[in-house]
Amino acid sequence: MADRHRELGSFLRARRARLDPTAVGLPPAGPRRRGGLRREEVATLSGVSATWYTWLEQGRDIQPSRQVLDALAGFPAYAIAPDWTITGWNAAYAALYPNVATVDPGERNLLWLVFTDPYVRDLLPDWETTSRRFLAEFRAEAGPRLGDLARSPIVQRLLATSEVFHAAWQDHHIEGFASRERLFRHPAAGVLRYEHHRLALADQPDLHVVIYTPAGP
Repeated sequence: MADRHRELGSFLRARRARLDPTAVGLPPAGPRRRGGLRREEVATLSGVSATWYTWLEQGRDIQPSRQVLDALAGFPAYAIAPDWTITGWNAAYAALYPNVATVDPGERNLLWLVFTDPYVRDLLPDWETTSRRFLAEFRAEAGPRLGDLARSPIVQRLLATSEVFHAAWQDHHIEGFASRERLFRHPAAGVLRYEHHRLALADQPDLHVVIYTPAGP
């Protein structure tokens, strides 16, 4: 648990240092100010005390809730269950991918949407590579549960519905998750560059929060 707290602290410090104040509605940095946001500014924007936020960055033994992590993100974020069902998202993610709020709950699964939703295919310039990478990560995370998940309704429907999924499933490729840069081709905002990160929640160990933060220049 201590390692997880230190990892979260390092993540928050690194992201705060790279944020442009104007991206969150603050005045641009003046000549006497270093780049990034101050801790007090992040705390205010997130609705938590400066002291508590400082403890988070220091890696102290405290447990941030899902709501706090969502507020700290301030950028597109969603939560997924072990079978990759999307269980929650913020307004910024809904702006990036509006269908998440309207799709049938039984189909609100990341794998299903990546392989079947034409909006997602258009949203991802590198869809062929990204879709296969997602499947490889899904396999890696399933581990001993892979046999059960292979018989799940979503996987069975994908095998019957998507030729690309069927071919990728037969490859048996496995690849662990790694933070990386992602490109999105949004119909209104144009090309967006984000860094793709994932956090485990202390109070919801079966959930992961995926966060997209603006990529550096």
